[in-house]
Amino acid sequence: MDPRLLTAVSTGKLAGFLSRRLHLGGGTTFPGTVARRIDGQLLTKLSARLGRGSLVVTGTNGKTTTTRLVANIVTAAGWSPVHNRAGANLLNGLATALVAHAAPTRTGRSPAPDGAGAVGLFEVDEAVFPAAVLSLQPRAVVLTNLFRDQLDRYGEIDHLAHLWRGALARCGPATTAILNADDPVVAAIGRGLAGPVIYYGIEDARHSLDAPEHAADSKVCPECGAPYDYRAVYYGHLGLYRCPRGHVERPAAHVAAETVALRGADGAELTIRLPAGPAGDAPDGAADGASSQTLSLAVPLSGLYTVYNVLAAITAARALGADVPAIGRGVEGFAAAFGRLE
Repeated sequence: MDPRLLTAVSTGKLAGFLSRRLHLGGGTTFPGTVARRIDGQLLTKLSARLGRGSLVVTGTNGKTTTTRLVANIVTAAGWSPVHNRAGANLLNGLATALVAHAAPTRTGRSPAPDGAGAVGLFEVDEAVFPAAVLSLQPRAVVLTNLFRDQLDRYGEIDHLAHLWRGALARCGPATTAILNADDPVVAAIGRGLAGPVIYYGIEDARHSLDAPEHAADSKVCPECGAPYDYRAVYYGHLGLYRCPRGHVERPAAHVAAETVALRGADGAELTIRLPAGPAGDAPDGAADGASSQTLSLAVPLSGLYTVYNVLAAITAARALGADVPAIGRGVEGFAAAFGRLE
């Protein structure tokens, strides 16, 4: 029995009910604000009760779609997602999601029996990521990409990457880092981490450019300053790159879109290579085709950039333990969030 946690959960639930009943808001952050003031360790305590652990997703673009895709997959797998689905991606929004799914009479346990099938799925603001990871100690994290999107709040992308790397280093070997191999800044975060690192990326160059656009970020090697040689550019600075002096190159992807057929507004057809081992396993040979399997999907999402969201979601769901049939059902049955892809 944890009286402080019990009081925090009960009061947070009441705050959410009153907020919605009195039309003071949607109750997406206020319950968490109230609950965390009562118990400052609420995020850590409740996330530790999730039977399948938690996933944290951050990045400049793709957070919402990626996290919702994972939610669809884990639901297809028969699990119970605890998800900040409304997009409240600061710490109080995460706390609100956990409070909403907690049962006060059992001291904050998740809804599934003993939390065995409960999994936390948290879209997190880029700048909040270090604090969220420290509190949640997630089973896996996804870093989608880094672009110069909101410099008035965050500063240069290299600074954010440094903060992300520091947060992952503090997690240790229990946390799997799922990184976009095609983003040079994101991919570099994986070098030297103590925990497992799984890369995803696109390998079908038919829809690519020959060189980055003028305004693209991260076009030069951080070691020597030489412009990257790109074999393919998918958008912005994302693509198949290498330093001409041999310092840095795009890592081999464990989960890769080997063929991409874009069907306009009808979505895309993908052939995806992923490790054939146990769920969440990324054997050393998987990135070069050994010990791998192929998954063909009809994805109801348009645009090449959404392929990255699909790859990130598949990689994350696999790392959490979802099987391939559930991944197929979850992705092909997906509908985009309101305001996305319209």
